[in-house]
Amino acid sequence: MRSLLWNRRKGFTLVELLVVIAIIGVLVGLLLPAVQAAREAARRMQCSNNMKQIGLAAHNFESAYKKLPPGQVFTTDAYVVNPIWTDHLTWIGSLCYILPYIEQQTISTAFTSNLSMDMNDYQVTPDSSTPINPRRQPYWNIPAIGGDVDVTPNFFGATSTRIPSFECPSDNAQLGRKINGSGDFTLWMIRTPAGPNFGGYVMNDQPGDPVVRNHQVTNYLGVAGRLEASAAQLGIPTTNTFGVAEIDDYTGLLPHLRQVKFGEVQDGLSNTLLFGEVTGDFGDRHRGARRFRSFGWCVGTLGVQFNTRPIANAVTAPVPLPAPYQPSPTGPRWNFESVKFNSRHSGRIVNFTLGDGGVKPLSPTLDAEVMLRLAGCSDGYAFESPE
Repeated sequence: MRSLLWNRRKGFTLVELLVVIAIIGVLVGLLLPAVQAAREAARRMQCSNNMKQIGLAAHNFESAYKKLPPGQVFTTDAYVVNPIWTDHLTWIGSLCYILPYIEQQTISTAFTSNLSMDMNDYQVTPDSSTPINPRRQPYWNIPAIGGDVDVTPNFFGATSTRIPSFECPSDNAQLGRKINGSGDFTLWMIRTPAGPNFGGYVMNDQPGDPVVRNHQVTNYLGVAGRLEASAAQLGIPTTNTFGVAEIDDYTGLLPHLRQVKFGEVQDGLSNTLLFGEVTGDFGDRHRGARRFRSFGWCVGTLGVQFNTRPIANAVTAPVPLPAPYQPSPTGPRWNFESVKFNSRHSGRIVNFTLGDGGVKPLSPTLDAEVMLRLAGCSDGYAFESPE
């Protein structure tokens, strides 16, 4: 009898097994969000560390040269007034200048040994009779920088070097790269000159374009401040209808074709944005799916005008997308996502490096005027960044 009872108690009944499975399922359901949140917190911390290193590199550059790097060796006049300028500018951005201070001396040498990095060399406006200076020309003309795959297969130059500290771990900017003329696009040159309404940004849209072929990408760009073009060039009033007064006053720490000294910053370095997070362009109507563009690290800074709510909330009709991202999404498409400071962090919180080297997360719904004033370095308003 004892043997019979002992045998009957071996193992679990079906009901007991189902109860155990249900309990385990509930526990996993409770723990999984916590695990995901912990992982995202770790990714945000790594992103913040990346931005601190970039801010420290900018400060080391300033210590060496007594001024910050330029936002981009480019001028709005190249598109607005004098197109001849385009052949006499290197078009490289601020991240190229701080490469020696993030342990990328070899890559930096490709730039410094072939191009003039001194803004004093770019202050004389060229004309049609001005000869091309080999050290003052677009970077993609230099094989050591832009590559020369049409002559030497698989020779892509310095711009093809991946720099992990330029990428946010919460994003995957590599999905937007262009490799060997594939259908993926890289936003290779960012500018803020004139446009019909709010300025323009030139993006590469040619699948086989040798200029951007295999360019490496970044999730961090410098803050140029307000539109580089004047309000008159943009065709908008100085005091506009969006509640943002005197749009020409909001020049940032990293403007085009000029280097700002710390002594010029009237609003305080801790109240001024230096670098911010960017993502790129996506094929869905808002963000996050069918990515087809990322930012190249060799390019320039980004303006904050598209982050201001009255402008950034604008929508347009669906835009045809390149293969293999067709068909186009239905309904309105958010048309400024690719030219906004943005992130893939939970809650879409965007990290910014401040002028003093600190890192501050800001909400994408930050008031438009506050955003512009945080980006402007000497607009006369020492707005403290929101907590």
